[in-house]
Amino acid sequence: MINQITESTWVVEQVEHGTDGDLTFQYTDFSLAFTASGSGDFIGEYFVGHGGYAFPDAFGKWNLSADLKNVLFDNDQEFAVEFVGERMLLDFTVNPPDGGRVEGLSGHFTFTLKHIP
Repeated sequence: MINQITESTWVVEQVEHGTDGDLTFQYTDFSLAFTASGSGDFIGEYFVGHGGYAFPDAFGKWNLSADLKNVLFDNDQEFAVEFVGERMLLDFTVNPPDGGRVEGLSGHFTFTLKHIP
């Protein structure tokens, strides 16, 4: 599974939001890359480009849950991960920001990612 995750950089194929529907257009420049460096208690590092509100940190450390069903970031974000063919699906919830507009900024997201061609 680590090899699948770290194989190459991931880009958006589709982004679905539980309330707002298809938000793919907001993440057309999104990218996500994982390394396997084995630093401390983490498998490696992650790097996010144009993560928007769904991915607030541009980089950090990552790990896998013991059952290999979740990717865990060091900022306490947790993503259910599933591979479907060459696609990686990340299913997660973003907590609402303090005050202000919340549509598309929080809630349930499903990112369908593919490798950079």
